[in-house]
Amino acid sequence: MKRACYVLIISLVCVLLGGCAGGFMITDDDQLTSINGTEYNYFASEGALCYIGELEYVGPVSNDQNFKNLLIKLFYGWDWEPGVYAIKGDTTQDVLIRYEALNEWASIYRDASLEPFDYSLDNCNRLEFVSEKGSYFIDRSHADCGEGISDRAVIQEFLREIRLQENPRDAGLYDLVDPKTGSDCYLYGYLCGHFEEESNLIRRLEVYSFDDQAYSIHIDAFEYVLPDEWLQRFMHPEQ
Repeated sequence: MKRACYVLIISLVCVLLGGCAGGFMITDDDQLTSINGTEYNYFASEGALCYIGELEYVGPVSNDQNFKNLLIKLFYGWDWEPGVYAIKGDTTQDVLIRYEALNEWASIYRDASLEPFDYSLDNCNRLEFVSEKGSYFIDRSHADCGEGISDRAVIQEFLREIRLQENPRDAGLYDLVDPKTGSDCYLYGYLCGHFEEESNLIRRLEVYSFDDQAYSIHIDAFEYVLPDEWLQRFMHPEQ
């Protein structure tokens, strides 16, 4: 019991002091500054973009509400620290990820010395299908694996065709699954859009299966029928 109290006290002191090592400051205009002076601009929310790979903790944001964060963590039993994370294996640390307490979605920051880029789907230089294997995260090996379709003309053709497709409900795809449970409608995988300007960030589009007979794809706030011929083309681009 005494040991647990000591651990709690030490943790509380570390959090109140802004962390035992490293650390960041956040400005009123949402710019992140590291302890060594590197500045990072807010770039996007995790919903608009996704980082690729796993994360490792870098340090706290010293002017965050760290006492409140600690209480929330203890109350909810979280095993993660609010603060700043880097992508494992990324030696440049051009991209940092910030998690705040009680916020499900992370904030993505990029080194302020880098030029911003257009992260719309139309600017993707490669689209790759990645099967769902029970993990929310896309393995970092996909950053430079070269798989999928990288012909920009084909990518534009795909996007034009998809945006003309029906909503899967209007197209009758939900008639293929159990109307009571919908158990045969499940996440089948992701179509990942890569960017020439930034290998650490992707657009991740959810692909759903309807009893393995038909498929849909989520783009922004919309869902479209994904024709099987296009899915097969992404899964087997060499054919």
